[in-house]
Amino acid sequence: MWSPRLPATDAAEEFYRHNPADPPTRSIRIDVGDASNASQRWLAAYVERQINNLLGLPAGWDGYRGRPLAEAAVESAVLTLFEIAGDWSLAPQIFPLADGGIQMEWHVGGNSLEIEIDAIGEVHVLSVNSRGAVELEGVPADTSGLELRVARDTLNRLSAIAAGAIQG
Repeated sequence: MWSPRLPATDAAEEFYRHNPADPPTRSIRIDVGDASNASQRWLAAYVERQINNLLGLPAGWDGYRGRPLAEAAVESAVLTLFEIAGDWSLAPQIFPLADGGIQMEWHVGGNSLEIEIDAIGEVHVLSVNSRGAVELEGVPADTSGLELRVARDTLNRLSAIAAGAIQG
C-alpha cells in the first residue's frame, strides 16, 4: 500500500516559525519610470508585491527541497513580463518553482499562456489555445525572440478576451 511522503518535522517547524507579517529579508523594487501609464505602474506594483512575498519563502518551503527564489529567475521574470506586457495587460498568477525558478501564468476562456523561468534565468514559453492545441512552445533566446513576440500577441489576445472586447 502506497502512503504519501510527509515533510520532515523541521520543515513544519520552520513553517510555523515563519511569520508572514515579517517583511522578507530579500526584496525587489520595480521602477517603470515616470513616463509609464497608470496601468503599467499598477502592474509593476502588483508584481513587486507578489514576488516580494515569494522572496520570503525559506529553503524547504514546499515541505521537501524547495529552494528560495533565485535572483537570476526574478530578474528574468520581471524583464520578460515587461517585454510582453501591453498597456492594459492582465496581471499574471505568479508561482515559485522548486528549483528556485518562477512561473507566470495567464488563463482566460480555456486559453493559456505560461512562462517558466528556471533558477539560472532561462525562459520557456508555452501557449495553448481553447481547443487544446499548442500555439507556441520554446525558449526565446534560441530563436531571436520570436517566442516573446508571439507571447506578447497572445497576452494581448487574452487581455482582450477578459475585457470582453473579443470572443475566446
